[in-house]
Amino acid sequence: MADNEHKEIIMLGDLNTNFQDKHSYQQLHVLTSQYQLKQLIDAVTRPILGKTIDLIFTSKEDNVIKSGVLDIGMSDHLPIFISRKINSRISIKQGLHTTISYRRKKDFIASDFDNDLVEEIPLSLYEIFDDPNDLLDCWYSHFMKILDRHAHLIKRRVRNNKLPGWFNSEVRCFSRKRDFFLKQFLKTKNFDTWCTYKKWRNRTVHIIKKSKEDYYKNLLTDNVHNPRQLWKILKDILPTNDTVSQITLNLNGKEISDPIEVGDLFNEYFSSIADNFDISLLNNPINTHLPIATNHIKFTIPLITSAP
Repeated sequence: MADNEHKEIIMLGDLNTNFQDKHSYQQLHVLTSQYQLKQLIDAVTRPILGKTIDLIFTSKEDNVIKSGVLDIGMSDHLPIFISRKINSRISIKQGLHTTISYRRKKDFIASDFDNDLVEEIPLSLYEIFDDPNDLLDCWYSHFMKILDRHAHLIKRRVRNNKLPGWFNSEVRCFSRKRDFFLKQFLKTKNFDTWCTYKKWRNRTVHIIKKSKEDYYKNLLTDNVHNPRQLWKILKDILPTNDTVSQITLNLNGKEISDPIEVGDLFNEYFSSIADNFDISLLNNPINTHLPIATNHIKFTIPLITSAP
């Protein structure tokens, strides 16, 4: 249908056909060529088998900014991605991405940093200034230059600069271990490393489930008397289903599912309840007790049959 209407086609997923094996890929290639689809992924997506079976096809390669494979070990398959140009007529939601800044500490050596501070910011420098503010500005400028040299400032775009409440230090640690062993396997192709990665992946899945369970359990307990906040939490937990299920009524053996007919039947039923109500059920007066101090006063409300 998209091809007949000359619309852009993007197809992606696990197609279970190895792109690297031209013989097994031939049949899929013939099919996609009929629709002028270009395959974008050429790196391995199933590391343990060394196969490229997660593929991305597009009918307009010029619209693609970037595509590839990510070294994230959430499953046996590496995730694939595609980044497409945004049409000018599509409005971009403000605040969709946030940029964060952090220091690269991988190559940071504390002793070298301390030595540079002593050598490049000598105590004699402080004697030049009479104004403490000028002295602070000078010291800060020198300090930041040295810090930038030893721990580079890195900027990265993220979708949200606030992590979910269940993402604690334990989850972070397990996730890093998982991804570390995946990258080691991609470098060495060692089967033992792959087994170690799978162990850490399974542990990470378990620890994430436990962290979510504990987090939401505590959240629900703390907000049990706050209905508004409680519903917000439940909306995050419970799965959403936008599809509306069809109502079917059985009337004298006949199934009715047409929305208009169903609505008319409900209207007829509820509007006739009063006509079919048994008034004899109200013959007994209503008795109740209201506690006032230590005494109880009993009273009755007689049935009203007509206006005075």
